[in-house]
This record gives sequence, C-alpha cells and structure tokens, in this order.
Amino acid sequence: MKQVASKISDFLFNFNVKNADLISKLIIGFALLNIIVLLPDVYDLYSLDGYIQSELNDKYMYAYNPLLNWVLTPLDNLGFSNKMGLLMIIGMYIFSLFFVMIRYKPFIFSIVAWLIHVMIVNSSYYFSYGADYFITFSLFANVILHLDVILKDKKVIAALHSFVIRFMQIQLCFVYFFAGFGKMIGHDWLDGNAMWYVMNTHSPEFIQNLMPSMIDFPFILTGICWSVLFIELFYPLIVYIDKIKHAALISIVLMHVGIMFIMGLYTFGMIMILLNYIAFGHYFESFQWKRRKFKSSITPAPST
Repeated sequence: MKQVASKISDFLFNFNVKNADLISKLIIGFALLNIIVLLPDVYDLYSLDGYIQSELNDKYMYAYNPLLNWVLTPLDNLGFSNKMGLLMIIGMYIFSLFFVMIRYKPFIFSIVAWLIHVMIVNSSYYFSYGADYFITFSLFANVILHLDVILKDKKVIAALHSFVIRFMQIQLCFVYFFAGFGKMIGHDWLDGNAMWYVMNTHSPEFIQNLMPSMIDFPFILTGICWSVLFIELFYPLIVYIDKIKHAALISIVLMHVGIMFIMGLYTFGMIMILLNYIAFGHYFESFQWKRRKFKSSITPAPST
C-alpha cells in the first residue's frame, strides 16, 4: 500500500516542469486572442440590449455563480451606464491578462482574469460551450502556476507545477474517455451516420460538395467515426504507452484540426490542441533528443 501511495505521489508531484513561464504565456495569449475576437460582439452578448436578457440567463445560474451583474449593478448605482460598466469590466479583463503576460503582479492579476472570465462565461449561458469552459480551466491552472510569486520554497513550487501538469493530463483523460463513451452508447457513431450528419450540417460548402461522391463508399465515414471512438476511448492508455504516445498525440491534434475545418469550431479545436501540448508536449522534446542521439550514433567519426 505504501508503494502504491509513493508511486501516486511521485506521479503527481515529481514531474519536472521546465517551461512553466512559457505555459503561462500560451494560456494568457490564447485568452487574449479569444476576447479580442469577441470584442465586436460584446454588447450584443452581454449588455441590456443583447440577444438574451440577463434576467433570463441568470435563472439558470446558482446563487453562488459569479455573474457580470455582480459588478454591473453596483456600477449602475454609481451612475455608470450598462454599456460603460461592461466596457470597464472587459477592459479590466484585457489589462489583467496583459499584466500577467509581462509578469506584473502575476498572481493577483491571474486571479482577477480568471474571475472575470468565469463571470463572462456564466453570463452567457446560452452561448457558452466547451471551449469557454476549457479556457476557464486553463486560466485556473495559470493561477496555480503563479503561486511561485508568494511561495519561497523551490521544492513546493516544483511540486505545484508538477501537479498542474498532471492534473491537466488527468482532466484530459476523463474528458476524452467520457466523450468517446457517450458516443459509443448510441448507434450513429458506430454505423458512420454521425460523420455524415456533421459534414452535411456544419461543414463549409466545399466539404459538402464532396458528400455525393462518398455515397458509394460508406466505409470511409464509418472508418472516421471508429477512429474518433478509438482515440477518445483509449486516450487514457495510448498517451502513456511509450511506443505509440507520439503517434497518439499527433492523432489527437489531427482530430481537432478536422473538427476546426469540418465543424467550424476553431476556438474549441485550438484550445484542445493547446491543452494537449501543455499536458504532453514534453513527449516531443524527448523524441527530438532521442532522434538527435540516434543520428549522432550513426554518424561516422571524423577521420584523423
């Protein structure tokens, strides 16, 4: 029992994270890109004149869920209009991300950015989807990464960084497994109909134009569906098997590239690729080192 506990502890807290600052910058950079893309639609999504009234949205939230109205209402009482208050919150969000990027009070502003993002997501229940929640998760991981500002013990900091990466790996394992399990329960992903439906409903025109020519080759769509099922169901295994882990990670990336271009879910595809890189990107570092070592071993020594 002690050996099991020791292995679990070693797995969670003894992983060597060499690029914590790079990981933070990738997370913050993606969050910045995401909010910049949303800026033209901010008023339509979150203001009183938006598509969905806040009273309707907030009915689906628990009382303890942070909402934009928690800040907008006090600002309104101070004389700021709804749109001005919203502009101030979004501005604070962007500045917080920028300050974290340049490492100015990174722990404080990483908390501020995470909380504001949570309020934004909770205040757009009808529009938020998986990508928004994964960005929330990554911003929370970023808060833990910046605990090194207030902690002095290097061993504790290394253990926390290790836990962040391992927790992200475990999170991805659960996400992919249950995504595949949910697909397998039905029949559309087993007979290929799911991919047919996705391509005909969500794909751009040039992909839809290919569909008539695929009628006589249904095994192609079935093969794609089964490949997705295999990758998702066995993700918790294949990403840890040494001989195939590089191929597994490449397959995951290609799957999300396909989601981006077939379904148009660019934000979702990009955040999932980013999370996989953060969680398992060290595989490619070790792979490149082994490849260099192999090349050096077969290169003849210079003649003297």
